[in-house]
Amino acid sequence: MNARLIRRIAVATGALGLAGGLGAGGAPSASAGTDAYFQIAGSGLSVSEPSASGGVSLGSASAGSLTLSGNLGDVAVTDNRALPLSLAVWTATVSSTEFVRDGAAATPAANEKVAKANIAYSAGAPSVQNGGVFTGGTVASMDLPDELRVAGAFVGVGGVSAVTWDPTVTFTLLSSQVAGTYRGTITHSVA
Repeated sequence: MNARLIRRIAVATGALGLAGGLGAGGAPSASAGTDAYFQIAGSGLSVSEPSASGGVSLGSASAGSLTLSGNLGDVAVTDNRALPLSLAVWTATVSSTEFVRDGAAATPAANEKVAKANIAYSAGAPSVQNGGVFTGGTVASMDLPDELRVAGAFVGVGGVSAVTWDPTVTFTLLSSQVAGTYRGTITHSVA
């Protein structure tokens, strides 16, 4: 073979080796890719309220008192939706049953209950975790329509956040209110 032809074969062979990808020791190399993913599961909105065996005491008042106020204890809303770079917005509402005196008749007299119209609510100062703004609500009467019984509203940037507040519940009493323990249920909802 002539030298010129040997040089051309050597150059061509070297070019093929580079194009094919040579590994260590001049052996051809190969690669393969695998698409992969992982998931973060958002669990939505949740609300928790105080609980105590027998109920939470909202205090006491003397016979003839016209009002009674007490703190309910910590209410917390946790937003685990982890929304992507968007606003995380929710509104908490509150409702209440009438508060009826233990031992009252099945249809209690006016002075043996506190009607929903005479129960008010104020959220008070919040504790906010992971940013955002919470605006606490004031509800003049639990007899108002749902959309007007706002316990509070939150606006933040997507991600996980939590807000806690300790609301004050105020009862307007009759001067003839019968002595005894009055019970009812206060419920918070979030959407």
